[in-house]
Amino acid sequence: MIKQLVHEARQGGWSPKRILYASIDTPVYSGTSLEEFLSLLPNSEPGPALIVFDEIQYLKGWESHLKDLVDTYPTVKFVATGSAAAALRLKSQESGAGRFSDFMLPPLTFHEFLQFIGKDEELVGYDGHEYSIRDLGALNSSIID
Repeated sequence: MIKQLVHEARQGGWSPKRILYASIDTPVYSGTSLEEFLSLLPNSEPGPALIVFDEIQYLKGWESHLKDLVDTYPTVKFVATGSAAAALRLKSQESGAGRFSDFMLPPLTFHEFLQFIGKDEELVGYDGHEYSIRDLGALNSSIID
């Protein structure tokens, strides 16, 4: 979904120089403040900016840092993701009052995955009570690919 967000920003005319993705769990970013990432965007490039902080829960005190960035840089769109949903939700509610919107994205079921790739009806049948596999080889290939 993050890749889709970046793609749509690019398709919408956002300059690629004003889009930044940072995976906070990457060791090279250890100890880097969120504000330091803003220095990676060229000031000379006009237009809005999009900054994506992935796995933000790995930064201690992320919620107050992000709140400050949202308040200080109103033309920048910040997106923060994390796999520790409960901790993220609690922290964002505590410090982000009115600034953050939380979206919970559960993992896909196997059937949803097949629908997503457009092969659900081709590979699996459902008669209202039980599922049946129509083509086991193709089903296995869709999982492996």
